Amino acid sequence: MSEAKEHRSEEYPARQPGEVFFLGSWVQGELRDLRQEIRELRQELKGTESALRQELRQEILALRKELKDTESSLRQELKQELKGVRALVWTTIGIALTALALMGTTLAMLVPILPKLRAP
Repeated sequence: MSEAKEHRSEEYPARQPGEVFFLGSWVQGELRDLRQEIRELRQELKGTESALRQELRQEILALRKELKDTESSLRQELKQELKGVRALVWTTIGIALTALALMGTTLAMLVPILPKLRAP
């Protein structure tokens, strides 16, 4: 057992009481500095996080507005297209009815003439 103590005392020479106090206060000072630096880093991180969250909120709001504007624009465009399609359908129906009316008129005019055309 005494050999182990001797071996330890050779590796770590005994310190004088003043040296131990100095080392202890130095370590405490270093710890205090490290704690302060950690606090400062946490504050900086918190500030950065807050700024990034705010920036993210603004980006989300901008994207929502852009999406809403695009949706509104597409709805307006769709309404215009539907008006054009409706107009085309009604025009086509009108033309078809006119053609039928002309065929009816033509047939009505031909009915009295047909017997005369058949008789030789």
